[in-house]
Amino acid sequence: MMVNHPNMHHGPGGNSITVNPSETGILNWKFHQTYQIEAACNIPGHYEAGMFSPISIMEGN
Repeated sequence: MMVNHPNMHHGPGGNSITVNPSETGILNWKFHQTYQIEAACNIPGHYEAGMFSPISIMEGN
């Protein structure tokens, strides 16, 4: 979708954040069971260039 819509607005809100170079950001999610998810850059071409990582979420309190 990002490749087809390169001018798409990326935030704020939802399940993503935009972080500029040399800055940090926080996105909190609460999970009620174990999941395998993926963190990825949604800027066009960045995912295809390898900017993603699998994440294992363990059930917590």
